[in-house]
Amino acid sequence: MEIVDEKARTAAAECLTTTWTLSCSLPRMRMLADSEIAIMKGVATNIAERLMNNERVYANYRRSPIQRVCTLLLELDRTSGARAARPPGAPIEVSGPTQAELGEALMLSRATIENVLAEMRMADILRTGHRRYSVSRAGVLRALSEGKPPTPGAADAGPPLPPLP
Repeated sequence: MEIVDEKARTAAAECLTTTWTLSCSLPRMRMLADSEIAIMKGVATNIAERLMNNERVYANYRRSPIQRVCTLLLELDRTSGARAARPPGAPIEVSGPTQAELGEALMLSRATIENVLAEMRMADILRTGHRRYSVSRAGVLRALSEGKPPTPGAADAGPPLPPLP
């Protein structure tokens, strides 16, 4: 936002996964955006996409905790870059955030996060380790994030699924 609005507050972010950045001074970026409409359009598109993703992932207070956790795990997988290197059918792997950090990001207590993860482990959707979440049933995770009753397919076969709230 600072690129297009000099009065915007300085950006700060806490990344839950490994993040690559490219440094460019703010005055230089403003000059590039002002002189080239394609760059300004790219900046505006990026801002709009980021706002929509933040709304979808983090501002979903009316959804159940399991929907919110599933949505966050899918978003962390989508943005981590690991998805491109993963062969089809391989489990989703999210590394980095603690349960406390997941809770803070979603404005849920650590106990609520632990209960959701325990429910997902019991349904054999998820395996957890130290700062590591492995989802073997991605289709089920996606259905739960959307609040839909999961329909297990061949790739999502397993024990009975947790009931939707």
